[in-house]
Parts: sequence; C-alpha cells; structure tokens
Amino acid sequence: MIVLNTVTEPTENIRVVQPQVALFFDNQSQGDGKLIVTERRVMIVLNTVTEPTENIRVVQPQVALFFDNQSQGDGKLIVTESAVTWISANCQKGFSLTYPSIILHAISRDCSSFPEECLYLLIDAKKGDLTLSADRPVDTPDSDGDEMEDDDMDHVTLRFVPMDKSILEHVYKQMCECQELNPSSDVSDEDYDYDEEPVGDEAGASAMYDDMGAGFEGQDWYGAGTNPDDVQLSAEGMANLQRILAGAGDAGENEDNEEMED
Repeated sequence: MIVLNTVTEPTENIRVVQPQVALFFDNQSQGDGKLIVTERRVMIVLNTVTEPTENIRVVQPQVALFFDNQSQGDGKLIVTESAVTWISANCQKGFSLTYPSIILHAISRDCSSFPEECLYLLIDAKKGDLTLSADRPVDTPDSDGDEMEDDDMDHVTLRFVPMDKSILEHVYKQMCECQELNPSSDVSDEDYDYDEEPVGDEAGASAMYDDMGAGFEGQDWYGAGTNPDDVQLSAEGMANLQRILAGAGDAGENEDNEEMED
C-alpha cells in the first residue's frame, strides 16, 4: 500500500487543479482526491561558507534574498573586493558570487514588477558559484533532490532587499568599484561606447531578456524613455546590455535580408 503523508497544498506556479480524481495503485483504488500539477521548482542550495574578513567594502545585516521572486529568508550581505557573499541568518549557510559570474547588477526602484526597492543581479549560472537543485528546500541541502544539469538554466536572477533601503546606493557603488577590479574576460571597454545610446532592436532584446528571466517584465527599462532614477546599471552591466541589444539588431537585419532574398 501507499503510505499517505501530510502535505501542503501548492499555491504557486500551478498549471492544473482537478478535484475528484481517483488514484489506483496496483489496480487497487486508493480513493478520490485532488490532482494538482505545478511547474518544477528550482531552489538555491545553501552551502557552508566562511564569512570574509579581508578587503571588505560592505557588511549589511537584515538583507532578504529573493530567488525567482521567492523569499529565501533574511541574512547578512557582505561585499568584498573579490566576491559578494550572502549568509542566511537562519542556518548560517549561504553562497559567494565572484564578480565574473555577475552579468549585471542594478538598483530597481520600480515597484510595479517587484513590491520593494532592491538590488537586482543577473547571474551566469554556468560559472559554478551557485548550486541549484529541483524541489529541494533551502535549509536542507542533504535532502533528496535532483541536482540541476549545466544546461538546465544558463542565467538566474537574484534580488537583495535590505531592510534599510538607504543602503542600496552605497552597496551598488561599492559593487561597481569591485567589479572594475575583477573584469570579465568576456567584456572589455572596447565592447561599449559610453558616448552612444544602446543600439539594436529593443523588442528583440526584451524577448531575449524575458528568456533569461531578467525580472523586468513589462518594462523597457533600457529604452530612451527610462527614468534613470528607476534603474541603475554598472558599467559592465551596460556593456553586457549593449552586446545583447546589438545582437538583437543583427538578428533583425539578417531576417530582413532573408526576406529580401526571397
């Protein structure tokens, strides 16, 4: 027989809720019940990390972490010249992000896409700084769960929400300075002309950002009409954005050329 346990009914990422569904096990009826289909839930696995003690720029307690818009609890945010570390106040575990893994970081003040002002990060998951798992609780890293394959998710979004919102500007500026000390081999100053407006097809770039889960749905936050007080990007973030916009523009030109040839 199947041993039925107490479970919490899902309330998020629901695809199907169907009552009056009978369950049969080994051709034996187990009775009627409710069938609920949800999307696979991806979680961050928190590991044991040593709190940095050198080259520290920012130490900020009471900073909530959101992954995929789901709260991971409060913790301590530590910005050093080599990494950004977050340690959970609940289990004293966390993670460290090296600057090459941070594709871009920005201050988001638009509460229409997220209810609080926050520091938004787009992370290259392939750099290996984050451990992701499917259907694994954050505070039980040793529990059963499917470890994510490298191809499952290329980019992930994180939001750091400090209780003291006045610290956002300071944290952002310190991260900018530290990122300059750790330039990514994929981005150089030659890739971005700081005197020019971003070029390319914004609609195409928006779709690309939606695919990466940029978290700014419904906002042309990189467009000419963007209020600079709403979103601020680091220089390297702007360089990455420039590359994405240019790539989208090239794709649009290729499509136009193909149509002309036809």
